[in-house]
Amino acid sequence: MAYVKGSVFERFLRKIDASTGKEWNGTPCWIWTSAKNTNGYGMLSVRLKSQLAHRVSFSRFHGEHQHGLELDHLCRNRDCVNPDHMEPVTHRENCLRGAAPKIDRKINCAKSKITHCPRGHEYTTGNTLTHRHPNRADSRECRECNRVSCATRKAWKK
Repeated sequence: MAYVKGSVFERFLRKIDASTGKEWNGTPCWIWTSAKNTNGYGMLSVRLKSQLAHRVSFSRFHGEHQHGLELDHLCRNRDCVNPDHMEPVTHRENCLRGAAPKIDRKINCAKSKITHCPRGHEYTTGNTLTHRHPNRADSRECRECNRVSCATRKAWKK
């Protein structure tokens, strides 16, 4: 087992760069210069466990955030670890604030990147039916496909 000199906070400070010129709300982003996960978030080893660097930063400067909440990067910069650029929010709120197109923000995060239905029609405000579900993620349906499906069912009934 390799021993890394310095406290967690000292190691943390050695791995940030605040001189990149990136800013949010008049304060610089603290760019993480060390290891990152596949999603671009900084990683730091704390007591032999990998931790997300922005969570370590937030808890060091602002205390632990409430269980069940996620840290939203207000600066929209995943490798930023400036605790003043983060806000604890629900998963839903984090998705709604994301970079997904406006029509898709009504749906869950995973589906928000899909811009066309399986038959190739674009999901637009006029061509999308949104179904609200109380115990699961909302869903959406293409109006054009729905119209064709209804017409086909009526033709079969004749």
